[in-house]
Amino acid sequence: MSRPPSTPNSDPGTPLTERELQVLRLTANGHTTAYIAHILGLSRGTVTNIRTTTHRKLGARDTAHSIGLAIITRQLHPREVHPVHSLTITRSAA
Repeated sequence: MSRPPSTPNSDPGTPLTERELQVLRLTANGHTTAYIAHILGLSRGTVTNIRTTTHRKLGARDTAHSIGLAIITRQLHPREVHPVHSLTITRSAA
């Protein structure tokens, strides 16, 4: 299995800080930037910057890729991901 190309200015292998992991966990669990900023006492811009740094450190293309790579590199455990929004599937009457 080949590894996807790194993003520009990536630092794969650099461990995430505890704050970066907090933001990634909350993001993985479906929380908005505004909510994350509020509960961590940060500005929305700071949360966005932390996400950008996380993507760079992991060599990820986007947030979903960051979450997956953090799990693969064992910086984030799958049990820490519990999305708050559930998908509701409705069946139409046939």
